[in-house]
Amino acid sequence: MALNWLEFTRKNNAASTTADKESVIENRFKPLHNIKINEITSSMCKRFFEDKEIAKLSVSRKNTYHCYLHSIFRHGNIFFGTNGNPIDAIPRFKEKKLSLDDPYSIYTPEEFKIFEESFDDDREKYRDFFHMLF
Repeated sequence: MALNWLEFTRKNNAASTTADKESVIENRFKPLHNIKINEITSSMCKRFFEDKEIAKLSVSRKNTYHCYLHSIFRHGNIFFGTNGNPIDAIPRFKEKKLSLDDPYSIYTPEEFKIFEESFDDDREKYRDFFHMLF
């Protein structure tokens, strides 16, 4: 059904978007390939997003996967009479807000040195600016 959804969306997407969807379906959604669509549960989808390879992705990328899965299940509901959408039970991902209480929101002197050394010589004024702030 995912491939049917891909073909259905192809005409409304740029080639790069279609290529991304195809790659995600073939590679990232592989754990779901051998499960019947009506047997996929919210807990299976939750475990998919908790997988270490998926969990380390950016919030934006995880939300893209969330959107793709939601759309695939919705496509199944409309065109194939499948029941429900297990992704509905999984909220979209949100950026973690940093606060001063968060020990990782402030650089240690060693971390700042690494950051400072990452500037090229032609960006010296930026390096000096950040050094003054630190």
